[in-house]
Amino acid sequence: MNFNFTLRIILEFLELLLIGIWYYIYNFVLSLSDIKIFFHKPLDYLKLLLLKFLVFYEYFFLPPRWVVKLEIKKFKISNSENYTYGETPYVTTYNILKDLKEITSIENSIFIDLGCGTGKTIFTASILFNLKSIGVDNILTFINKSNNIKKILSLFFLLDLRFLKMDVEEFLESKMEELKEKPLIFYITSTAFEENFFRRIIEKIIDKTSEAYIITVSKPIPRELKQKFLNTPKSLVKLFSKKYYFSWGKSMAYLYALSSQK
Repeated sequence: MNFNFTLRIILEFLELLLIGIWYYIYNFVLSLSDIKIFFHKPLDYLKLLLLKFLVFYEYFFLPPRWVVKLEIKKFKISNSENYTYGETPYVTTYNILKDLKEITSIENSIFIDLGCGTGKTIFTASILFNLKSIGVDNILTFINKSNNIKKILSLFFLLDLRFLKMDVEEFLESKMEELKEKPLIFYITSTAFEENFFRRIIEKIIDKTSEAYIITVSKPIPRELKQKFLNTPKSLVKLFSKKYYFSWGKSMAYLYALSSQK
């Protein structure tokens, strides 16, 4: 075996190992902030503790960043630049949805995470806000492990959620018709997406959805995309932007309301 090739494999392994260690340390520190949920809703906090234990158990020997890198290589997934792994901590999902709930009604909405990863946002939205939720990801391990967690949680709670192993664009092309009866909440960690891919996702959402909230992380919806729909029956309005903590640090989240003008 070529010495340079062996050295590269060792260095890649060490890089993943260090990233994995950092993932656990940083997320442990972030998880301490979840305690504030206890003072507002003690029962929700206990539910969250069970969820956190199950996620930790599923990924203890296989950190999510490893999963992404290994599956990209194994299945030769194209557009790997759109699979940069990052996470929204439980308490951040809680805070974003709480802030949204303060300005509008979300009870009958369907929460959709486009690139759900380990499913943390989906489980949090379902357990703490009783939202029907859908997680979409093209990494099979994430979908399988999320379904394992769902089976156990279903023994304790009534959950209305599902996980789909699909490309995000494929989901937006094929599944919007069956979801048109209810308002939707799209959650997009656009930090992980290259610009053209992000724009295509937003265009498809606006094109195929009449009533929705769109939450984007790190990247606002480009002005030219909003202008593109000025002469259509649809309206896209920015409700607020605010900084929250994510697995890579503090970033801005942007919330928009999409509606059909009467």
